[in-house]
Amino acid sequence: MLECYAGSGNLTRVLRQHADVVAVESDPQSARFFGRNLEDHPGPGTVSMLQMSVEEAVRSRKITFSPRTIVLDPPREGIDKRANDALVALAPRFVVLISCDPMNGARDATEWIRGGYERLEFLVLDTMPHTQHFEIIQVFQK
Repeated sequence: MLECYAGSGNLTRVLRQHADVVAVESDPQSARFFGRNLEDHPGPGTVSMLQMSVEEAVRSRKITFSPRTIVLDPPREGIDKRANDALVALAPRFVVLISCDPMNGARDATEWIRGGYERLEFLVLDTMPHTQHFEIIQVFQK
């Protein structure tokens, strides 16, 4: 499994219960917390981290395998178009796209649909009640 924009590993610790994970995160502070978070939550799956931006990982071909599943949880501005195109080209069977901005989430989802993916699920979560913030989770399959 490939997890892009892994942050401090909150999703990673769950994902590793189901598969080996290659996580990509560029923020040094998040990467420090990532290591601690994973130590506290061992799992059957192995985890390796690429401490670089997703764009850099794609551009430098650091992602050297074809993942069955890609989990994307980008920042509010969404995924860089070239990086998203390169991720689509990896041709995973499943994609989970988590977006905190509806317009950028729709834009990023469009690239997967254009790439031949079908949206299986669409879920909106009110993660911070009484604010304008929420998460949109979309699941795609090829």
